[in-house]
Amino acid sequence: MNSKRILIFFPHNLSEIKTGVHRRFTELVKYFVSRNFSIELLTLKNYEDFWPEHLPLKFLPEFENIYFYDHSKGLKHTFIRPLQFYELVLTNYFSGLRSYKLPDYSFPGLKRLLQNILKSKTYQYVLISYIQWAHLIDQKLPCNPKTIITIEDLLSINTSENKKTSGVRQNSIEEEIKRINLFNYALCISKSEMELIEDRMEKTKLYYFPVFLAGQTQNKKVIHKYDILFVGSNNKSNQRAFKWFYENVFPQLRNDLRILFVGTIVDSIPPKESFKKIRHIDDISEIYSSASVIINPMTDGTGMKVKLIEALAYGKPVISTSKGVSGLSKAVIEQLIVTDEPSGFADWIHKLIDDDELYMKFCNISIEIFQTNFSTETAYKVLDNIFMFAD
Repeated sequence: MNSKRILIFFPHNLSEIKTGVHRRFTELVKYFVSRNFSIELLTLKNYEDFWPEHLPLKFLPEFENIYFYDHSKGLKHTFIRPLQFYELVLTNYFSGLRSYKLPDYSFPGLKRLLQNILKSKTYQYVLISYIQWAHLIDQKLPCNPKTIITIEDLLSINTSENKKTSGVRQNSIEEEIKRINLFNYALCISKSEMELIEDRMEKTKLYYFPVFLAGQTQNKKVIHKYDILFVGSNNKSNQRAFKWFYENVFPQLRNDLRILFVGTIVDSIPPKESFKKIRHIDDISEIYSSASVIINPMTDGTGMKVKLIEALAYGKPVISTSKGVSGLSKAVIEQLIVTDEPSGFADWIHKLIDDDELYMKFCNISIEIFQTNFSTETAYKVLDNIFMFAD
């Protein structure tokens, strides 16, 4: 029997696991491999990641073919630049506008490339990542494949909470809903965001599809090299998270605690005797095995944080702010340690480090949450409903 064929559009270099989204899509590709799909990738050059020459098929053997489009040429030909969302909101506000078009990078050249790829053979599915490329499928597609979009965050929600921008923000939500309605299916990382839009879907079937990972739990108390671990890339949200922790929580911690920072966020971390910084590591399991407590002190942002799910996968206690658990179900949030008070944040760190019984209690809670909600087995059941059992 012939295998099913899927074309995945993902704008980043999947051989570099730099962010949570990279990791999420890597796990998604593993699912298609496990179900014997023929997998092809459409991706971008000159977007955010560098693709070394001859890298793709050598380091990404899961893909039968990899196709590239030069994003910089698309930008040049359409005379736009990739503005940040807040820039566009402010521009509209101060110019007196109350309408807004979300960024659209579905350039004519990229659409033509997609058409040519789909004409070359029969594809049963086309999966698009990010709402900025949703209009790739607003044309008649050869072979009439089922179309899927992944929603990491609702772009229109992930903006300033300033009430002055509410009119622009509402219009952008409407635009985002229109784009989602172009697809047969949508995989939503956030439970709350899915509930926000589900009544507005015309034909699109929504699936709650949170971050999932293979379990790596360590159900025992061990001697750790570090007391606290913060993992993150050097984006603005993580920078603000560190600033809040450093200015409000860190001064209340004991001087003997050892804190490890991992990821490009280290570029924004000042030198301190108690700080250890690792910019890149090949085996993330070594990092989680070496630390006692994982912190997630986010102050903004939407969607589910992969770093949180990673901590649960390794059976580690997590201390988070309320923003750090956005996207999770209420039932899961109620089992986690969540506090927005700096003193409470510091107290929980000390309690978990000093009290072995309490520590093991929350290790077991993390394991249970992960296995019930975010394991590979749980996620594969959701995906099978689309790719194996759907008409």
